[in-house]
Amino acid sequence: HASNRSSHFVHLPDEWESDWIAEAGPCSGLQFELLLHCIQVLSNDYGKRTAQKAISFELAKQGKTEEALTCAQSINDESNKSEALRDISTELVKQGKIEDAYICARIISHLFYKSSSYIVVSAELARQGKFEEATTAIHRALMCTRDISNLFDMITLLIDISAELFNQGQLDKSASVMHEAISCAWDISDDSEKSISLKGISTELAKQGKFDEAIAYAQDIKDEKANIVTGK
Repeated sequence: HASNRSSHFVHLPDEWESDWIAEAGPCSGLQFELLLHCIQVLSNDYGKRTAQKAISFELAKQGKTEEALTCAQSINDESNKSEALRDISTELVKQGKIEDAYICARIISHLFYKSSSYIVVSAELARQGKFEEATTAIHRALMCTRDISNLFDMITLLIDISAELFNQGQLDKSASVMHEAISCAWDISDDSEKSISLKGISTELAKQGKFDEAIAYAQDIKDEKANIVTGK
């Protein structure tokens, strides 16, 4: 295994495959430090960001929270940085480090990933039977989502929030959030994005057993490519 790892350090192409980082298993602090140093010389920004995300997540899995956060925050693209922090937050929740997960979610700058992080945190908390904390997390997700200016992104998250509330047995709140998503969908000017949003709404309504509503909104889908629900 050592010889396989060392070969990655010797050959530093512009595009660096990062899947092996997870497959390699636990690494020492010195090995991670060497990895991070090697990444800095990559000329391909996408490859560098991909590797940084993979390393930060592996650090989190090994319980090295501070190192994981430091690695993630070194990513020079806010969207990728936020995605990495979202993944770290999710992993921290699985490890029972709820407060650390919240701290991680709070430092995410990209509202889409911040909200997504809170949704995942809420789902995991509910799975663990911590329903009061789960409700707090999903409320934070909703507050973040309502601040998103892009209607398409907002609706995507509102659908996810409605689904999670439904899963947690908060049926009235789930329906309220879904109606909010529906209202936003009608305000989208782009027909393709509107159709995709309506498809998402229709699909989730069907999952929740609201078949009449699901069919009604599916019939409003204009984009043939997005019209999976009706099969047209």
